[in-house]
Amino acid sequence: MKLLALLFALFFSLLAEAVPSISGTTGTPAHGNSITINGSGFGSGTNALPVIFDQGQYSDMASSPWTSYSPSALGAPYDMAYSTGVGGVAMPHSRISKYLTGVHLDFDNPSNGVNLDRNRAVPGSYPFYTVMSFYYRVHPNWVFGDDNNFKTYLFTAGPSPFTGCTFYTSFGSTVWDSAATGVGQHGYADEISPEPPFGCGAHAMDWPDNNGNGPFIYCWEPGCELFPTQTWIKQEFIARWDDSDVTGWFDLINNGSLARNQEQYDHSYVGITAVLAGGVQSGLVVDSAGGYARNRSANNRRYFADIYLSYGLQRVMLGNATTYAASTVREYQKPTAWTASSITVTVNAGTFANGATAYIYVCDENNSCNSNGTAITIASGGGSPPVANFTCAPLTLQAPASTTCTDSSTNTPTSWSWSGDCGTSTSQNPTLSCTTGGLKDICLIATNGDGSSSQFCRTDYVTSRYRKPTSKPKRYE
Repeated sequence: MKLLALLFALFFSLLAEAVPSISGTTGTPAHGNSITINGSGFGSGTNALPVIFDQGQYSDMASSPWTSYSPSALGAPYDMAYSTGVGGVAMPHSRISKYLTGVHLDFDNPSNGVNLDRNRAVPGSYPFYTVMSFYYRVHPNWVFGDDNNFKTYLFTAGPSPFTGCTFYTSFGSTVWDSAATGVGQHGYADEISPEPPFGCGAHAMDWPDNNGNGPFIYCWEPGCELFPTQTWIKQEFIARWDDSDVTGWFDLINNGSLARNQEQYDHSYVGITAVLAGGVQSGLVVDSAGGYARNRSANNRRYFADIYLSYGLQRVMLGNATTYAASTVREYQKPTAWTASSITVTVNAGTFANGATAYIYVCDENNSCNSNGTAITIASGGGSPPVANFTCAPLTLQAPASTTCTDSSTNTPTSWSWSGDCGTSTSQNPTLSCTTGGLKDICLIATNGDGSSSQFCRTDYVTSRYRKPTSKPKRYE
């Protein structure tokens, strides 16, 4: 009997630790389509479906799934809002037409940040989990100063950010001071001040952690991977909140490298993650994308896209390499049904173009993921071609002179073809030269991975007056 019990225990232990294995897929893997992933070892479906997957599909903040957001009382154009483009920042990929954006400009309440918050009831016991993934970047003309404190994720034991014990990830360095130079420290800290509003009562984190690790130093110069004034950064934060220094952990992953191997731009912590002072209690906790930043100006605008939030470790991703460890692109998919042998997802092609090869990865509730991906080819369809639109200024000029046109096409074009009476260009926001007088037409065709727009023309749009000579002809006696 003891042997039988031992064999049963071993069997169930191996079953619990089974790594997901994919046998194949059904359905056409086009962006927005539903496909089914078949296999084994996918684990439990409890908490496997995301609470939020915000790809700009909501008309305004009131209809969005966010419990709260900041700023919310400064007025347009500074409050957090959905936008088709502002500040010259394009979408991170052509599959979406709106991102979320807000400005650090609240001088009356400097503790307010630019963040998106989602509350949940405090779970009855440890452990509980967070998976939060999103693209973020900042305005190209961000104003630097002081220590450049810049938080990217918050977890607060309270109804809103910094109303209780708060854990955060942040950049902060006095040498991140311009768009030309700088090395930033990527810090990981929990507020342990005994004074409100940050008091934890006891340390929620141990530094160094069980592996002897502490904050790392990372490059933020132009040309380095993490410089958010110049490029979008894809951040994944995955945590097991626990009061054990053995089973508590979190991974911070930037641009898809493997955090548990301590890659350059990531951090993996193992230790206490007991964010609730005095143990688990009633009330609310909140996950936030974004957070506080030290510096404030009209140019200190922050952008978010493709925000995924789940309360289970289960997830499905498309990677750009044959192994999970080597994937530097990880596009999160949207599960709609999950069993141990079958997962249905809505395809999020993200940065993958139609015709590209992507590799499917599945992680179960124990954070075990298939190490070798299953290849699929992203099919056409699902997305939408651009709808071309633009404005130009000035509209009245004396030839020869120039007018600058600003693209405002939707559905994230990746190339542009300008034509008309003031010349041609393939730039997104060209300066066109009107060399003769008259009423001038300007036309645009915008293209993305799903096709090209119809030609959009503004007829008789620019009034060009021929400039008379300013010098008098020579007079001969």
